[in-house]
Order: sequence, then C-alpha cells, then structure tokens
Amino acid sequence: MNLILDIIFPKRCVSCKKFGHFFCIDCQSKLITPFDICPVCKLGSVYGKTHTKCKSIYSLDGFCVAFVYRDSLRKAIHKYKYKPYIEELTPIFTDLMVSKINKNFGFMSFIKSKPTVISIPLHWYKKHLRGFNQTELIAKYLAKLLNLPYMDILKRTKYTKPQSSLTKKERQENVENIFKIKTNFNVPKSVILFDDVWTTGSTLKNATKILKEQGAETIWALTLAR
Repeated sequence: MNLILDIIFPKRCVSCKKFGHFFCIDCQSKLITPFDICPVCKLGSVYGKTHTKCKSIYSLDGFCVAFVYRDSLRKAIHKYKYKPYIEELTPIFTDLMVSKINKNFGFMSFIKSKPTVISIPLHWYKKHLRGFNQTELIAKYLAKLLNLPYMDILKRTKYTKPQSSLTKKERQENVENIFKIKTNFNVPKSVILFDDVWTTGSTLKNATKILKEQGAETIWALTLAR
C-alpha cells in the first residue's frame, strides 16, 4: 500500500523540493549545531548548564538544543506545523535530534536520573483547529527512544498570539502565567521540558516556573532548534 502511495504521491523534500524523501539527506547535511548557552543569561556555558550565579528557585537547570533554526530546518519545521507531513517528519526530526543530544555529556548525564519528558502544550482551540500538537508528538517519540516516561500534565489556559510575530517584550508578556498543572497529576522531581523551537525562551521559562512551584526540582529544557 505504501509503495502504491509513493508512486501516486511521490515523497518530496519539504525544504528543497527534491523528490525521494520528505527531508532529504542533502538538507540534513546542512544542519548546524549551535554552541551551548546558559538558559538564563544566554551566554556560553559548558553543556548548556545554568551558570551558578544565574540560578534561582524557579530557573531552568540546563538547556540542550540540537540545531540552529535557519534555512532548510526552518522551512521543514514550518511545513511540519501547517502541512500534512506530520507522520513522516516526526521520526525524522526526533532521530536527528537524538543523534546530536547524545554528544552533550551534561544532558546525557542528566538523563541517567530517568527524568520525565513533558511537552509544551497548545491551547485546546488551536490544537482542535490543527488536529495535533507537533511538540507533543516529538516529545512522545523522544521518550520512547530514550526509554523515559512521558506525562501530559501541562495545560495552556490562554489563547496566545504566535511568538514569531511579536517583539521580545511582547513575547514575554504573551506567555505570562499561561500554564497550569492538570488536576490529579503529581509533578515529577526530574523533568525534560520539550518545545520544538527556542526563540526568547519565555514559553519554556514560564512552564518551568509552574512546574517548580508544584514540586519539580531539576528541569532541563530541550528543543529541536534555536
């Protein structure tokens, strides 16, 4: 059946339009891994660990990112969100990400504690319109690959504007106090908080705050791109 569909509707790279693959090897080879930064001050940091002087009660403890958000990956992520490529690109993106985070010894050391993977949620109305939450799909696939638990415990309480259309200040205000913990859930002590793209980090920082207020002790942010 898949072979017949491939003949009738041949796969085409979402970035360069080349036939044969939804995200071709040439485009994958152009992906760049950024240098590690402290998630608070955004200056260079070993393995992305939060600087001691930057730490606070509700801050992230580290930040791991796979690729730079530009060119072929930027195009692919945009298509992934708004076009019907979701089933094919989920394992591709996740496998590519895992191949990079395996080289971050700080993050891999944290994984030994068996943290719970939690994804940034969409507002229910936006998820209803789109039909899926791409961040949730990658997070679940990631948890399976790394043999880690996954929990869907965050709820977005406000319908917000797309972060990409806002200034830095507007982005911070846009995601202020927009998350809550779903009822009947106990927040795990150790968490990998996943989002597809880090822009200013405001969304992840606000989610981190509510998770730590409710009992999380150590949280690393993980994103496909920055």
